Amino acid sequence: MRNPIVKFFAATFLAAVSLTPVCSAQAELAGDWTGTLAAGGQNFRIAWHVTKAADGSVTSTFDNVDEGILGIKVKTMALKGSDFTLAVDDQMQASGGTVHIAGSFKGVLSKDGNGVTGTWTQTDPQPDSSDLTLKRVEAASQSVPSQQIAGDWKGTLSAGGAELHLVFHFVAAKDGALSGNLDSVDQGANGIPVTAVTLIGSKLSLTVDSVHGTFEGTVNADASAIAGTWSQGTPLELNLTRAGAPAPSK
Repeated sequence: MRNPIVKFFAATFLAAVSLTPVCSAQAELAGDWTGTLAAGGQNFRIAWHVTKAADGSVTSTFDNVDEGILGIKVKTMALKGSDFTLAVDDQMQASGGTVHIAGSFKGVLSKDGNGVTGTWTQTDPQPDSSDLTLKRVEAASQSVPSQQIAGDWKGTLSAGGAELHLVFHFVAAKDGALSGNLDSVDQGANGIPVTAVTLIGSKLSLTVDSVHGTFEGTVNADASAIAGTWSQGTPLELNLTRAGAPAPSK
């Protein structure tokens, strides 16, 4: 059975969030953060996205990169001095039913404002707690807008003397969210849904649940190539290059 902390992330699908206007302290958290959630003897990569809107409101979501679950809902958050808290309390549809997800995070913001260390405490569906450390992604590494990933990308997997040609199709929405699908050219399997796509700085992560596959890659400076690794249990080198012109944002 999965650790309850992992269940919190795995049961939460593409939730959106809007927080009421907050003071400038919370707004200063705006940006992308990455961290590690230690649960059940395993470490799970977490991304936290905080965006300040023109009206002063803040949107905040979490991604569980390893399980490909994006947009985990944050209900409230507060920053008082260096003390930081956030809360989750939501009814979610999962596994054919409604699941109540509730928990809180309590941590401390580092002196330079680029790190948060604390504890996630889950109260429902099953009580548990786990350490969580988050670090702000440096602005210099946020140089690849998601719109530059939009388009078609091709690559070749080599294993046991055989080659498998893949083509990924990515679309960037106006809000920057990425979606896509995959063609396995040699197998004649087209339009395989990409379950989730995450771009943090120059790091691209995606999952394809239907084939139990994941890809982790680094986008180069001019967004013309992505060097990475494809895994379906065994990691294999997979480097992607442009297969055509970038697709327009939808």
